[in-house]
Amino acid sequence: MALNIKWVGSPNYYSRNVFPKKHITLHWMVGFLAGTDRHFQRPSAGASSTYGVEGDAIHQYVKEKDYAWADANTYSNANGVSIEHAGGYIRNGKRVKPSPATHETSARLCADIAKRHGLGRLAVGKNVYRHSDWSNTQCPGTLDVEWIAARANEIAKLPIVVRLGSKINVKQALQLQGWLARSYDSKAYWSDIQQWGIWDGTYDGIHDGIPGPLTFASELKTWGKHLKPKPVPVPVQVAYTRLPESKQLVAPTGTVLQNIMTGEKVKTYGAGFRIEAVGLGVFENKVYYMTGYSFGDAEESGTPFAPNGFLDLTMETWVESEPDEPDLVPDPEDPEPEPELPPTGEPVPGWFVRFITALIDAFTKFLAGSK
Repeated sequence: MALNIKWVGSPNYYSRNVFPKKHITLHWMVGFLAGTDRHFQRPSAGASSTYGVEGDAIHQYVKEKDYAWADANTYSNANGVSIEHAGGYIRNGKRVKPSPATHETSARLCADIAKRHGLGRLAVGKNVYRHSDWSNTQCPGTLDVEWIAARANEIAKLPIVVRLGSKINVKQALQLQGWLARSYDSKAYWSDIQQWGIWDGTYDGIHDGIPGPLTFASELKTWGKHLKPKPVPVPVQVAYTRLPESKQLVAPTGTVLQNIMTGEKVKTYGAGFRIEAVGLGVFENKVYYMTGYSFGDAEESGTPFAPNGFLDLTMETWVESEPDEPDLVPDPEDPEPEPELPPTGEPVPGWFVRFITALIDAFTKFLAGSK
């Protein structure tokens, strides 16, 4: 049955990814497909996935060739295809397991991805991973990852060569253990398959040339239990630490907000730019200051809200300078009091003035007559 994939799209990805896809990482949404659509379409979310699955529906957010912001791990994001599954939300006090229809649709999608990218047969820990394999999280919770991988192999019908000391008849192994006659149980089936090899879908399998279940049982005792899964690569992680108290920082010559794991530039800021840092992200011996928005609950969950920070070498502690005191203007001095004039007394009477005037005139005439 052809897959019906609806393109939804997300702005949260890197397009310049040159790495081939080597594995699939499985998540659960802790919610529903519609809410995941809205979340991944917001640039502020700082997160995305390649696909989301709920029931028969498949939504695509990022092209497979690009780098989705899904796993909180640079290697996995660059080399993997991520799938979110509806479920994980709480109902009646318990987290709801993704539905059987969601498991089946995911298996069909995984089979399609495996064929197109040449992943070969899918095996957990080899080319199928849980989100918790890459970062400190409980995701994908109760999603039956082993069942999805086994079912995808049935759908894809990809043959394998059993990596043991001899070749075996896989059909005989299944008959011996009764798998062709009893109900399907994913965990037990997967356990037996890891010991004997994987059915290629045709019942022809890989023969040792000697028929009969007793031959197989004998070979199993000799070397069959030496098959061991490949070790899971240890992912490189970012160490997140919350500061005892927030810190005011300034970039004296400017700084760059960048993705801590990839170094990808997010935004450039000029000299004097200030932030309030609440946490640190340490990656490959480099220390980055993170704001409250980016840090989120990274110390507890291992996954920041946005994996971005400012390189510590570009930031300094910001100290608020004391404001300049205004020049003090002295109070104006009281003006000098004008000196008081001495009292002038009573005004001179008119008769006295006339007398003196007449006296002066008479004396003047006397002097003129004596000449």
